[in-house]
Amino acid sequence: MSQCRLFLCAGGGLLSLLLFGGCTGPGASSPEAAQTSASERMYHVHLRLTEKKDRAVSVLGEALRWWNEMPAAQRPPLAEGTGASGRPVTIGWKPPFYRVRLGPFATKQRAETAAQTAAASAFPDAFVAPGRPAPSVRRRGPKQRRGPE
Repeated sequence: MSQCRLFLCAGGGLLSLLLFGGCTGPGASSPEAAQTSASERMYHVHLRLTEKKDRAVSVLGEALRWWNEMPAAQRPPLAEGTGASGRPVTIGWKPPFYRVRLGPFATKQRAETAAQTAAASAFPDAFVAPGRPAPSVRRRGPKQRRGPE
């Protein structure tokens, strides 16, 4: 009986260690995590959310026309080197909505400027949404064999 109690106590301690003490590394509120998070943050302007793909495609066309007709001097600059498709407006799917998005923008201020411009013209429901850049794609050379030649 005492072996059973000892096992239960040891098992409970192990379980609590796994549940409460298993996390390592800087917490979300640490300065290191905040600095890394802020430097990797990108912003998009959501122009329209819709459950219908054909509607999203239609809005994509409207948004591309709107962006291209706007004088270049009035367009907030898009973030460079983000691995994005190179198009200013894209469609993303995150259930249950298709998201027609403008961006990415490197700063929240640039994204807010774009959202205000969009809201004042063709997209009254435009809003800024933070996100992370797409992971960069590394090109690897041919596989090298290891071992004696």
